[in-house]
Amino acid sequence: GLGRGGGGSPRPSYTVTTTDLETGKRAWETKVESESQIKPPSLVFSPNGAQLALVTVERQQTAIKVFDTASRREVSSFAAAAVNVQGMVFSRDGKRLALTYASPGGLTAFGSNRDVMRANRAEPTVTIHDLAAGRRAATIVDDAPIVGVAFDADGRLMATVGEDGNQDLWDAQ
Repeated sequence: GLGRGGGGSPRPSYTVTTTDLETGKRAWETKVESESQIKPPSLVFSPNGAQLALVTVERQQTAIKVFDTASRREVSSFAAAAVNVQGMVFSRDGKRLALTYASPGGLTAFGSNRDVMRANRAEPTVTIHDLAAGRRAATIVDDAPIVGVAFDADGRLMATVGEDGNQDLWDAQ
């Protein structure tokens, strides 16, 4: 095998770089490992741009790190509910982060693009994390795989869209 301890292939490493668009200069960067050989790490800015969340792998566990973009400091870090984070959405105030997940088969699927897409189905779960408290605030489980999520303006409700086309509103508290 490859890597320390053998038995498998190493996780790919990526450098996430933020650039000041006015000056063109690099503002800061961090290195992360991906949870997948075929998918780079996910990342998302908060609505006001004050925070950046990214998916990384630490000690063989998928984790979410949230950085303050002004100070470049990590302000929150927590373990994801599963290794296969598909998407992340901040609440408008930046205090909470919702995660969606893909099926585990999508992480190892090879073959045609159609095979990979078929294996990369969404899971019917959303986890909502309170960044200040550093804990999971809620878990939403639907009947169908969830392919889209959004918080309402005050962050009290979450809208989900399932693969079946159904749209639901949930208490996000």
